[in-house]
Amino acid sequence: MDIDPWADRRAGLRDRLERARRFERLIATGAVKNAADVASREGITRARVSQILRLLKLAPSILQELEDPEASGPVPPEKELRKLAGVPRPRQPKRYEELVATEGFEGGKAGRGGSPRSRVQRRGLQHQFERARRFQAMLDSGEFRSLEEIGQAEGLTGGRVAQLLNLLHLVPEIIEVVDVAAERVPAGVSERKLRAIARLQDHDEQVWAFRALRQTGPCDEAGRRAARRRSQASLTSPSVSGTQRA
Repeated sequence: MDIDPWADRRAGLRDRLERARRFERLIATGAVKNAADVASREGITRARVSQILRLLKLAPSILQELEDPEASGPVPPEKELRKLAGVPRPRQPKRYEELVATEGFEGGKAGRGGSPRSRVQRRGLQHQFERARRFQAMLDSGEFRSLEEIGQAEGLTGGRVAQLLNLLHLVPEIIEVVDVAAERVPAGVSERKLRAIARLQDHDEQVWAFRALRQTGPCDEAGRRAARRRSQASLTSPSVSGTQRA
């Protein structure tokens, strides 16, 4: 499976943006008074809190791209993004494109297949399933009453919370295959495609669609029909037909 050389950096930036939104929310709700209180609470320096919060000054279109778990390819390092945050917003998108182009060129010179230095562990879909289970536990316990409340607490939209919770509608045998670190995720499998499969109500339809995705890539009706024909014999085995949807 081809590995995006910038995947670790992108994961790290998404994490920092989530923290930034959480810091901002703590201050806005009065849970803390200022950045110094956030720093004390988080066990980091006030300067680092300010650096992380500065990322939220980026233009919405840039933030949307940085926070998209499906995005891939070159991305500027955090230091360059903080500098970009000081540029007037109307000029940010064009400058961002220039930074991305430069990053891609420099990465190409360093050698294809390399990976930028990062202390962020590659987590893949495993991280998304962990978040989904945590959100579901929040609802089940009554800690939060709606997806919007969870979104506000986590610095996400209610729609994004719903997307993650949708992953839990996958049948257990599919989750077992994809709830793994990034390097173990089957080729062609992405969160977006899994959400499409999760919308299928029938257990066997999900199994067929997932097999089609792994074998042909697209998760469409034709692919599901093809996978169904290939898997008719195996559907009578206990490992597939005997498992009921959770």
